[in-house]
Amino acid sequence: MDHREFATDLSHVSQRDHVVVVGYGRVGTMVGSILSCAGVPFTVVENDGRLAEGLGGRKLHALRGEAMAESVLEAAGVRYARVLVLAIPDGYQSRRVLETARRLNPCIQTAVRTHSESEYTHLQDAGVGFVVLGERELALTIADYTLSCFGLPASRRPPTVQPTGTSAS
Repeated sequence: MDHREFATDLSHVSQRDHVVVVGYGRVGTMVGSILSCAGVPFTVVENDGRLAEGLGGRKLHALRGEAMAESVLEAAGVRYARVLVLAIPDGYQSRRVLETARRLNPCIQTAVRTHSESEYTHLQDAGVGFVVLGERELALTIADYTLSCFGLPASRRPPTVQPTGTSAS
């Protein structure tokens, strides 16, 4: 599949240790904002043409294309990236992108969002570095806050109520 580059400068792609963010909706945008504030270089892969075009206009490094396509991941520099962030909601797409990225860069660190328990388990079993089940994290964060309103210190809260993503070792 052809991809269209909207960024005017993709010279950082030849560098190492950048982040490839796949999907720039609500989650990807928040991740990108934090990376920008921290000065961490990143490239966005987005299949929504209008969104990708707008990113290029904001001087973000962005590619329009389907991240399941090896050529798109190559153009984003995944071979030299330190981290791949999959901020897309579709489990099938995430698995395909993950497989391709790992084939191109077996050492890449990965962070993936998911919406289902079965996908969460599959991603953990596949050795994804950091898996976040969105609804679980929301529930744990709300429960943690609620317990703090009752004066229960974090050290006394049940471990299952302390929100964290799962990091594979």
